[in-house]
Amino acid sequence: MEMSEHIDPVVGLVNTLTNDDAEKALKLLSLVVLGYMLTVDCIDFEVSAGTLNINVSVNTEGNIK
Repeated sequence: MEMSEHIDPVVGLVNTLTNDDAEKALKLLSLVVLGYMLTVDCIDFEVSAGTLNINVSVNTEGNIK
């Protein structure tokens, strides 16, 4: 399967939920990633896909409840 076969349905759903507003879409995706990371007790991870390298890090000020 091509990567786009996995990504395209997600992008379509996010665009529908945010009325094609790129800033809102990025915030929504960030919150989804944050929520999942906190659920699995992860604060850093890296994804490499070909020439792309994405680093995600969660930083907090104070305690999270």
